[in-house]
Parts: sequence; C-alpha cells; structure tokens
Amino acid sequence: MESKRIIGNKTVTTEEKNGIYTKLQVEERLSEDYGEYYTEFHYRVEKEAEAGIDPETGEYCAIHAKVSWEHKEPLTKERFQKIHQELYRKILAEQAGCKTDYITPISPETYAVEMGGNE
Repeated sequence: MESKRIIGNKTVTTEEKNGIYTKLQVEERLSEDYGEYYTEFHYRVEKEAEAGIDPETGEYCAIHAKVSWEHKEPLTKERFQKIHQELYRKILAEQAGCKTDYITPISPETYAVEMGGNE
C-alpha cells in the first residue's frame, strides 16, 4: 500500500508490503526564487550496506536513492562529478550508517532500469 504525507516543504512517499517498507521517497521543494536549475543524482546502496530487506525473501538487498538539488548557477561537468561521486555519496553513507564503498553512483538510465520503470 502506498501513502503520501506532506511534512513542511517535504513530500514523503512510502510503500509497504507485509509490514515492510519497500519504497521510501522524500521530495523537498525549495522556494521558487531559490533555484532555477534542478539536478538529480542517482545511487544504488549495495546489499552489503544492510540497508534494504527483500520483503519476499527476508534477505538483504540493494536499494536505490535519488537526490534532487535546486541551485542558482549551472553545474560544470567537473562540479557535477565531484558532487555525485563524493559529496552526496558521503551524505548517503552517513544516513545509511555504512561505508561509502557501498554507495554506488549510477546514471539516470541505470536507475530507471533497476527501478523497473521510466524515471
């Protein structure tokens, strides 16, 4: 069962199956005047991080994260790569309580395929 809740400027979407969350998505919208540029970063949190559990088998599984960022200036390719490969990877590892080695930056296309749909 999927549910959406609005908490401040965040929309939290969860999906539950047999008492286990199979999806967690947090979208944060900043003020209209903050950012005219919008960038998404995609990651796979590997099963070794022990952050996700397959609801059918009860085994650890990989989970996915999409980080959205609004900003005022366009990103250079080098800045995008630094943010994708280092900054948000480190933040996700801290949130998941795991090593950065278990956070794999992936492309939007890989994310869409692995999530089983079109993003």
